[in-house]
Amino acid sequence: MIGASVAKRVFAPKCNIIVESGLMDCSPIEVPRSVGDIRFMAHCGVQWPNIRFIGFEANEWLHDTSRLIAFIGGAQIDPYGNVNSTSIGDYNHPKTRFTGSGGANGIATYSNTIIMMQHEKRRFMQKIDYVTSAGWIDGPGGREKKGLPGNRGPVMVVT
Repeated sequence: MIGASVAKRVFAPKCNIIVESGLMDCSPIEVPRSVGDIRFMAHCGVQWPNIRFIGFEANEWLHDTSRLIAFIGGAQIDPYGNVNSTSIGDYNHPKTRFTGSGGANGIATYSNTIIMMQHEKRRFMQKIDYVTSAGWIDGPGGREKKGLPGNRGPVMVVT
């Protein structure tokens, strides 16, 4: 949120910041504590319920946008950029349960993503416990096989 806010103020004033809580075209004056922070809500163009926002995001704003970068994170990532932010261990009997996708799955489906992860061995797995947000699935052509846009996906991981 800090990076996007600075970019909008300094060199990309036409940048539209969209967050998974349903806020679109955000222009925060202060650094918000979360995507639902009232300081974020006070300075945005649209405030929609999450379910409406996800449909609008997928069908209207993101479908044909050529310059779209999104940031997501999670608990685990595999070599193909698939991200787990749902649970560690068996899904039905997890060791740890997290908040889940929020809007990250919709964002990862229709955006080029930069994945933010703490640099810890336990987060970088050969096979993650649960795919919350799809990356390249299992390699070249994996997204298309699952019906996802093949021209979108993870572009880098920042630790």
